[in-house]
Amino acid sequence: MKKRNLKSLFSIFISAVFVMGLAANRQDEEIKAYAEFLSDYMDHPAVSTLYKDDFGETDKPVDKSCVYFELIYLDDDDTCELAIANGDCPWHPIHVFSYSDGKVEQGGEYSMYGQMYYSPKKSYVLPMYYLPAMETDIDIYGTDKTITFKPGVDENAFLRLFDNNVALLSEVKDLEAELNRMKEVAPIGITPIGAPITDDSYLKEGKSKIEGEYGEELPGIWYRFTEESDLPTWIEVDTNGTFTAHAFDGYVEATGYINYYGDSPILKNGYIYNFKNSDGTEYMDFEMAPVKDYGYMLDYCGIIYYKNPEKWDVIGASPDEDIWYVACKNDHTVKARCQLRSDASGDTYFKEYVR
Repeated sequence: MKKRNLKSLFSIFISAVFVMGLAANRQDEEIKAYAEFLSDYMDHPAVSTLYKDDFGETDKPVDKSCVYFELIYLDDDDTCELAIANGDCPWHPIHVFSYSDGKVEQGGEYSMYGQMYYSPKKSYVLPMYYLPAMETDIDIYGTDKTITFKPGVDENAFLRLFDNNVALLSEVKDLEAELNRMKEVAPIGITPIGAPITDDSYLKEGKSKIEGEYGEELPGIWYRFTEESDLPTWIEVDTNGTFTAHAFDGYVEATGYINYYGDSPILKNGYIYNFKNSDGTEYMDFEMAPVKDYGYMLDYCGIIYYKNPEKWDVIGASPDEDIWYVACKNDHTVKARCQLRSDASGDTYFKEYVR
């Protein structure tokens, strides 16, 4: 009986390894196919069909110095799409290619001026280069179907292409390495306030050098949960203790390093971490604490950040004059009053806590 069980377990293990190997091979094939496609792109450039009849524009690039590309997750599978724009052409729409059955084939042509809005993993693409102010049809990639874009509702469901992860074809020396990097950080979703969700494993490599009780838990991407705020939309923290804070449009708002300060005066089992700018000046002090049945939170003056947005529960944070009542899931309610004062280095937020 034991031998039979061991044999069965061994068979299951071999099958699992085989399946994982097939998945890895498919990913390798995808990257290699896109790299080969781009290596001689100027011999077979994508040309416009949208603007040929109306403007006589074929969208054929002059040279690869203005051809830029990015890998994106457009439809709901594990294979990335390749988006390309010929930037030296008058209209230069976005050409989107997919890899399937060993081939790279064009799946769609969208927008113009090298800009496109899309919704990761949902196949939604806006046909124009801006967010519309009225209802319009949204293309569904890979089909002839459309759905309706509703202004005031759907803006945060779309990302702008070529904001952070773009590369110029003329500047990339190792296409496979660049494409692998792109795939690693390609957005796989969007938070309710419009921040791109990406796999943050690249920030967690090695042992964390951040001191304090939660030093091992800080590396990763922290997404702002609180809606009404001018604070960064998401913050990247790596194991070396450095951070990069991003605004809503992806603009890098601040970079610097993190110091452990000490116990939080208010959060249960909480600690304070100083986020300092690269020049050593103060950026923000975050309080970090565990959240029951969830993980951890970062709090700055009632503005809350979490990891893993796909697991978010309904957690309230609402302002009442200058007092913020932050309903947390670690068995209490935080009340924090924020006061803006001026010191020698400029305006700084100081907290006065109320229980």
